[in-house]
Amino acid sequence: MSMSTRVHGSVRQAACCLGASVFLGVAGGAGSAWAGEVKSDEQVRQDFAQPPLRWQSRPLWFWNGPLTTERTREQLEGCKARGYYGVGILPSHRMTPGFMTLEFLSHYKAAVGQAASLGMKMCLYDEYWFPSGSAGGLLA
Repeated sequence: MSMSTRVHGSVRQAACCLGASVFLGVAGGAGSAWAGEVKSDEQVRQDFAQPPLRWQSRPLWFWNGPLTTERTREQLEGCKARGYYGVGILPSHRMTPGFMTLEFLSHYKAAVGQAASLGMKMCLYDEYWFPSGSAGGLLA
């Protein structure tokens, strides 16, 4: 067996293990928010008609202009008022301050704090524009 075959086989095994772990966590494994939860038909109908917050959407939030703490607060409050459970920040090449600067990270921290105070979840979206995986050219 060649070294390449062994490496690719190990990568496939690791991916399968990771996938199984993620599936078990999502499908009701230990620590799941809905593990063991049993609902009546009426409760299911009510949840379908008016989904609990944890089932609401979490769209991508494009940061494509100048960032201000006040604007961030307003937008997150607006998202919450419209039924969003959270957001995933997607930085854009048109935003200021620049990606991954101390000022950018300060705005990001403020957004996470504001979301937490509203009971919202933030999805870490580790991308800076496109192509995917380049982190805005910061990765070699």
